[in-house]
Amino acid sequence: MHKILNFLNKNKLFLAMSLFAFCLSFDPDWSSKGLLIMLILSTPLSKTKPPASVLKYIYVLFFIVIWGLINMLLLSESISFTSITTPLLTFLFLVLIKVYKKIMLKPITIFFTTGVFISGVINLITVFLKNENIDIFDSWAQYFIVDIHKTYYGAFLNISLLLLFYLRSTGQISYQIIRYIFPFYIIFLISSGSIINLLILILITAISVLYKFKSPYYKPLYVSFLCFPFLFFSYILISDDLTIISSLENDSSRERNFHTSKQIIKKAPFYGHGIGEELNLLQKYRNKKSWEFNNNYNTHNQYFHFLIGGGVIYLIISFLPLLMINFKDNKIFENLFINGFTLILIYIYLTETFQERHHGQMFYAFFLYLAILEKHHKEVINESI
Repeated sequence: MHKILNFLNKNKLFLAMSLFAFCLSFDPDWSSKGLLIMLILSTPLSKTKPPASVLKYIYVLFFIVIWGLINMLLLSESISFTSITTPLLTFLFLVLIKVYKKIMLKPITIFFTTGVFISGVINLITVFLKNENIDIFDSWAQYFIVDIHKTYYGAFLNISLLLLFYLRSTGQISYQIIRYIFPFYIIFLISSGSIINLLILILITAISVLYKFKSPYYKPLYVSFLCFPFLFFSYILISDDLTIISSLENDSSRERNFHTSKQIIKKAPFYGHGIGEELNLLQKYRNKKSWEFNNNYNTHNQYFHFLIGGGVIYLIISFLPLLMINFKDNKIFENLFINGFTLILIYIYLTETFQERHHGQMFYAFFLYLAILEKHHKEVINESI
């Protein structure tokens, strides 16, 4: 018992991080309280100085926050902290939760996966109990108990699977865990109806297999997956014919939404119209009888959201942290966790304003924090010697 208590005392911060990870898939209030516990338990590390390898991310994130504030002061009608919550939260993770030398990724993954699995089971059981039809596809929105949007839940499923693949590649868990959980994840995704996350699941599985066997095709495949969303968004940005969007979704609202977004962007392409003003501008330029206007429909595309609010400059600087974790010595850094995390974000950005909701903000901040520590922990040890 003494050994157990001693272990718990020595690793209480990591246990708090694991508990926070467990709470992520549930109500936002859960993860907010979990974050508060982490911050309290990290106070003994308050005098720890960030190493140089981590400090550069802190500077970049601080710069993004300051740039966002300046943009809002100059161009927006009011200050909207929601629009800069994501970089600010990531900055606070790195500055306040100073676990730089090692990161216990395995317990964090196990707790997080357990939370994702439980929330999925609860909602799936609800679907079967309340849905009179056999078809469960996209039944999540009508029959749920755990209140989390399907796209965000799909992102949590995919990052959970990615972490399991990553731990398996490093020999920390058995393949049997993935084999048993994978079919459930497929069912959860089908039930949620998140098509973009079904696509991401395929991409992650593909690169995970190549990573496991150290295939020379890993890097070219990853780079091709990495380029596609940017090429596709470029096509959306420059093309006048976006019927492909309507045909993919069997709905024209998103196509109209993209055309409106492009119309707004053209009027202030470099600095944008003011971060936090995105929805107001969309409503101003819309047909007052349209579905999008009546439902206060946001851009549903993080790229457009960046461009409308902060222009090309804000779009570029917002991607700097992802760019930094993906390169080392001017080469693509081959790490399954980091590469997969990047793919999840850049593909979801095509269909969702991911950084405007609590679940998306927590997802970005926490897993980018873990990715930075996972990439640089060996360098941190060397710096401290």
